[in-house]
Amino acid sequence: LGLRIEEVESDGHCLYYALARQLYPKADKAVMLGLRRQAADFMLSHRDDFLPFLAAGTDTDLGDGTGDLFQAYCDKVAHTAAWGGELEIRAISQALQVPVVIYQAFSPSLTIGDEFKNQELRLSYHRHDLGLGEHYNAVKKEES
Repeated sequence: LGLRIEEVESDGHCLYYALARQLYPKADKAVMLGLRRQAADFMLSHRDDFLPFLAAGTDTDLGDGTGDLFQAYCDKVAHTAAWGGELEIRAISQALQVPVVIYQAFSPSLTIGDEFKNQELRLSYHRHDLGLGEHYNAVKKEES
């Protein structure tokens, strides 16, 4: 395939750094935080598309007492180092109109946003990377 994994830190921001470094090779914390906000903003503006997938597994501790767990979840995405997963990948894919291909060991690759024809972004998903739990790295083309 001519691909290589580019490791990113396991700090809760791994998904966003892995994507940011493919969009902007010298992406810094500000770019990563911008992607977090973009994911949260997209989910908020498309609430009906995301809420059904969040409600069943949402921790009630996310609420701020107003009962709007979805708003609290999106605030957590935007402003903390909360781990990102499929909902956030889907939001970023749709917001940027790019396909995101996710590779993982012993499973076929998964593409989110395959309706988009722009240059794809690639992630490697590690369920138990170094005993740290779930983790994403960037996947880039080998340089010749």
